[in-house]
Amino acid sequence: NPASPTLSVSSTTSSVINNAPEMFPRVWGRIRTGLIRTCGEGIDRNWFSKLKVNVDEERWEIKLQAPTLFIRDWIQQNYQHLLEKICNKENYRLMEIGI
Repeated sequence: NPASPTLSVSSTTSSVINNAPEMFPRVWGRIRTGLIRTCGEGIDRNWFSKLKVNVDEERWEIKLQAPTLFIRDWIQQNYQHLLEKICNKENYRLMEIGI
């Protein structure tokens, strides 16, 4: 069996820009998978893939950053409740959606 690739993170806080959920097997990948199951791939591609995520693994907190005020406002108005619900299922708290 070939060795599985590993990801080394120098601290307990990681930050990535997300293009595809399968590229991020940790908590954000699981959250994105839940979003795709609920909302579909088109919604994920148009909205959630644009977000930058900061995961604090020590505090079990997630902060999201949108590239524009419009995207942030749209996600807050239409998907914040769903994001919070899916984060909570992973035992994380969604702390903010900023820009």
